[in-house]
Amino acid sequence: LSSDLPELANKLRGEPWDIEDAAQFAMASNSCPYYLAHALARHAELVFCPYSYVLDPSVRQAAGLSCADLTGRIVILDEAHNVESVCRDAGSAELSLDQLKAALSAVKRLLGEEGPMQTVHAVA
Repeated sequence: LSSDLPELANKLRGEPWDIEDAAQFAMASNSCPYYLAHALARHAELVFCPYSYVLDPSVRQAAGLSCADLTGRIVILDEAHNVESVCRDAGSAELSLDQLKAALSAVKRLLGEEGPMQTVHAVA
């Protein structure tokens, strides 16, 4: 089936499929609808997917996708209203005062500045 995907994708152009169409085709071709959809997405002009498939490198890798696979395609993100908070969370971290003290101590050891622990004030 994988060698037939470009030909199949060309046949489908201009003919939107819903989940039932994909399931019916997959069963008729003895394929898995999930993997068929992923394989056909590489040839689609319009891709509808969860935002994690585009933003999360580990999800992209597990799905066998890359951002290059989406070049020149229209991508509609499901749950796109969550993208801002997901990106903000990805660039943020919460550390306790004990974690900060341990990190400071580790840095001092690496720099050879062992000595009494100085007070670290938490900023709220």
